[in-house]
Amino acid sequence: MPFRSKPAQGIVVALPTESDFVGEFEEILDVFEAPAFTEAGLAFVSRVADRCLAPLGLMLNRMLPRRATVRRQRRVLLTRSLAETSSAVEELRRRAPLQAAILESLLRQDGPIDERRLREDLGKRQLRAPIGRLLERGWIRELSDDASFPSPVLTPCLWAADVLARARIRPVYLCGEDRREGIAQLVEATLAGPRCAIVLTPGIPLAERLRDALAERLGFPIDLYHSGLSEGERGTVWERARCGGSRIVVGTRSALFIPLRDPGLVVVDEEQDRAYKQEDMLPYYHVRDVATALMEDVAIVFGSAAPSLEVFYASRQGRMERVPVGARMRGPAPVRVIAPPKGGASLAPALCEAIRAATADVGRVLLAVTRQGYYRGILCRTCGRSLRCPGCSANLVYRTKGATLVCRLCGRVLTELACPECGGVSLRFVGVGAERVEQAVRELVPNAVVARISGTEGADDPSRDLERLYEEGADVVIGTPMVSLGPSVRRLRLAAAIDVDAILSSSDFRAAERAYQFVHGLSRRLEEGEMIVQSRYPDHYALRAVVSQTPEGFYAQELEARRELRYPPFAHLARLVYAAGRSPETRDARVGEALRPLAVVVLGPVAHPWRRGHRMVLLKGDRRDLVRDACVAVRAKLPNVEIDLDPSRV
Repeated sequence: MPFRSKPAQGIVVALPTESDFVGEFEEILDVFEAPAFTEAGLAFVSRVADRCLAPLGLMLNRMLPRRATVRRQRRVLLTRSLAETSSAVEELRRRAPLQAAILESLLRQDGPIDERRLREDLGKRQLRAPIGRLLERGWIRELSDDASFPSPVLTPCLWAADVLARARIRPVYLCGEDRREGIAQLVEATLAGPRCAIVLTPGIPLAERLRDALAERLGFPIDLYHSGLSEGERGTVWERARCGGSRIVVGTRSALFIPLRDPGLVVVDEEQDRAYKQEDMLPYYHVRDVATALMEDVAIVFGSAAPSLEVFYASRQGRMERVPVGARMRGPAPVRVIAPPKGGASLAPALCEAIRAATADVGRVLLAVTRQGYYRGILCRTCGRSLRCPGCSANLVYRTKGATLVCRLCGRVLTELACPECGGVSLRFVGVGAERVEQAVRELVPNAVVARISGTEGADDPSRDLERLYEEGADVVIGTPMVSLGPSVRRLRLAAAIDVDAILSSSDFRAAERAYQFVHGLSRRLEEGEMIVQSRYPDHYALRAVVSQTPEGFYAQELEARRELRYPPFAHLARLVYAAGRSPETRDARVGEALRPLAVVVLGPVAHPWRRGHRMVLLKGDRRDLVRDACVAVRAKLPNVEIDLDPSRV
């Protein structure tokens, strides 16, 4: 419909029969029936918006894909005998290779196959024309239209059926190094009945690998849903689920909102990862929080070998059930902490020697660095601020290729080496980034094949995950902490965590937890060999716990520190951000007036660390409802305040 003389799209959530509006209504220009919410999906998103104090319109707009390419998935079957079809394949192989490949794929099947499965098997995006020609020639026939996948014939194991039953009463925490088999059994047990499943991972490569493993096991295509897909692809998956064409979806954080017909299982693997918190833009929410609090009659399962303190504490308190899975075949790899190099080098001498030894022995090496780019951070000498993206406020990284500044979050590239805030050109580069480590490794072992996993625009394809890079012949792989997630890697002889001090020295109250999970996860990717940590803090209790293999000691000490400082899981937080305006004292006074009678601890207001012209307040409270009420009171005074309940970092 037109809005201020321009066409605008809207989402219809209800159709009232009467209106108090006295003017003329604008004409509706067009109606798009897809993609759309189901009634249950709309109610769920509305509950999430209310819980997170997020605008419902913004929440709906961010969750719903813009468009969908909905095509009927043709299901085809061979019509000729095995001998005739095999002969036709040989005849078609030279003049019509795609038709031959389709017939070969059908020969490998016991029954019909849909067009989407053929595209996945053959790695082709367009097969409609060759399928049409085979239909015309009578080599295949099309079955009657059926929007939904056939229900697989599965026999759930007793363990999975028991875990599902318990997980519908209270969330279950799967504790183990390799949980893939346990997750697969839970999915099979869910699909053996009429219900559907959602499986979440923190990253796209992890989601792709898990989707492939489950599809191979179950024997039918599985939809993948994540932000890396185009709007049309996401919309197509969304509509297929809404119309009953999908019974399982694997994806990242946003896949939680996929409108499956009857969800019965939600798995959140590697639940401790920060990617499950939407913290880059409104609406702010955490998958763990909204799943446990708002999803009814659904089995909620979390998986982790080094859980978040919230999950660990909940399991200790009996609010979550701990279920061990995936026994490790060998003991943990030895871990040693060495001092960082001096003189501006990236790699300590002991680590250099270990890399040489591992590559000389035809072993694989994995190096994890806390930041992308060439340096860990870039500071402006003029204004003193860290250089941040003008679009999304994420830290910028320096890329040597083209001497540019790159945003790791939105992909923006700045060709001018200047501070986006003040325009200053006097910059200070600090710390070690993945690109700098890559250069050092190439100089150290020039004959080794070195690869780097990076999410920045124009760098190595981030979908090529760790295992694929090694399969393609890499000897040394360099990546960010995401490479610490996942099962052990064959022939991995050395793993090293570089610049862990960047995490330990940060002001984040979760710094110790993040450092422990990073190093612990990286050490678990080893089947043999050793783990090296470069750090100036060898006596830090997070590192000592990994070296001595005593996770209980770490969690006990960290819980005690959180209890003393009143941080989660012993308190609830909220971060409020608002524009300072021309009179920041007046706005600060309004916030103080709203919070004064409420039973919450108020820290601030202070200048926002990277959003120029904005103020920030942190609230602490013993109960979530108290903190939420305080946020509502502030919003009544400042309607445009941004509210992040339970922020992942402060």
